[in-house]
Amino acid sequence: MFSFTGLNPKQSDAMVKKHHVYMTKNGRISVAGITTKNVEHIAESIKDVVSNFCEDPGCPMTKFVLCAFNATTTSIDDRIAFMTCWDDSKESAEVKAQHCANEAKLSWDKISTCSAGSQGTSLAEAAAETFVSKFPSHKTGIFAVPHIFVGGADQTSRDFKPLLSALCATGIKAGACSKVLMI
Repeated sequence: MFSFTGLNPKQSDAMVKKHHVYMTKNGRISVAGITTKNVEHIAESIKDVVSNFCEDPGCPMTKFVLCAFNATTTSIDDRIAFMTCWDDSKESAEVKAQHCANEAKLSWDKISTCSAGSQGTSLAEAAAETFVSKFPSHKTGIFAVPHIFVGGADQTSRDFKPLLSALCATGIKAGACSKVLMI
């Protein structure tokens, strides 16, 4: 027995590639394959792709982040605080942006005005153009974001040891590179 989830082809693709929940491109899923052991994972996966899926230049999530960094005066610490909150938050784009702006002590009024206006649209379009120029094969479709660069080199692994190795190879003086860690 099958049922249509209402997910679009890109969301269905994300369900398969990101969450390993298998379905057809048109959002059809096997109800017989849903068990008490996997139903929570499937529900959380659907919530994720519906709430957080956005790759168009007009994406509100992209606009909010770009506006947080460009419409307000931010230091690297402010940006880290905003992005740490952003990554930990599960709300809708606007609620998440407002919450994280408050957490990072950034002006929500400036961020909101930017994202709703031409400045946010211009920033998102410029970001999309830059991304496609660096990754022409990712002009459309699902792909891993963010890309991790160390010394200008795109890192293919997201695992701790290879990333640490790449960072240490740059010559940084960190305890993790000398295997001396302060705990």
